[in-house]
Amino acid sequence: MAKLLIVLVLSTLFISTVTFILVLSPDAAPQEAPQAEKGPNPVAVLGPQIQDVSKSVKKIDSDLSRLSKSLKDRLTELDNRVKALDSKVKALSEPIEKEPAENTGDRKFEASEAPADE
Repeated sequence: MAKLLIVLVLSTLFISTVTFILVLSPDAAPQEAPQAEKGPNPVAVLGPQIQDVSKSVKKIDSDLSRLSKSLKDRLTELDNRVKALDSKVKALSEPIEKEPAENTGDRKFEASEAPADE
């Protein structure tokens, strides 16, 4: 960790020294930018193409906005379906309570209480 700190301090010192020398050196006279040849106005030349690109970008933006809205609606619909299915799964996974034996109607009578006619 100490080595890293030393390297960081030395590199900062080096960068500061080089910057100081370059800024204050007498050889660095301000250079003037060379004058470019005057040509046609780029806005006049490229104006129609820029307008076409602008129209295309606006169309793409509207298409993307429409797609985004459609996808959000679809995602909301899917989320609602998942929630409905989740609630159904929870309802189906709950344990079923067994009813008492007397309520099932599965009793078998071995002997009839009514007298048999012979």
